[in-house]
Amino acid sequence: MVAGTVSLAVARLGRSGMIVPFYSSEGRVRGPLIEMSVQPSIRRFPARHVTSLAALAVVREAFVEWLAGITTSDERIEDLSVVISELGANAVRGTPEGADPATVRAWVDDDQVVLEVANRVDDLAVPDVDWDLEDPLRTGGRGLLLVSAFVDDVHVDVEGDVLVIRCTTQV
Repeated sequence: MVAGTVSLAVARLGRSGMIVPFYSSEGRVRGPLIEMSVQPSIRRFPARHVTSLAALAVVREAFVEWLAGITTSDERIEDLSVVISELGANAVRGTPEGADPATVRAWVDDDQVVLEVANRVDDLAVPDVDWDLEDPLRTGGRGLLLVSAFVDDVHVDVEGDVLVIRCTTQV
């Protein structure tokens, strides 16, 4: 979308159900003009499907580009790049074959970036965010530990058969 301003004339609903602008007897549009901004929204990174690790790389690149419009902190951008990579890879690997693909989306809420990764799961157990440091040889479970080192909050939930991981951090 191209940024700019569009002027629209107030219109009425015609007999056919179509929107018809008001015209004067001279054929000019009459009535007040409404100016609307057509600036693209940078407050949302719309949901993207992640079907493979290759698709994740493309989504991560778009996410990093979006972040660059939100923050000037290279460190924050690098941190969240690691987070989306870790969560996205786990979501791709954890999605059962034939299920809807994993999704990644993000938004800005006040001065917080919220990153959400969701995928269908067979095992409805909620992963433990707190990794057992007493068992460093334990397999699995390090992803959320890694993620929690880069963000302020990690919330894990299961909604039906969908695992949702939501991370929040300062912009």
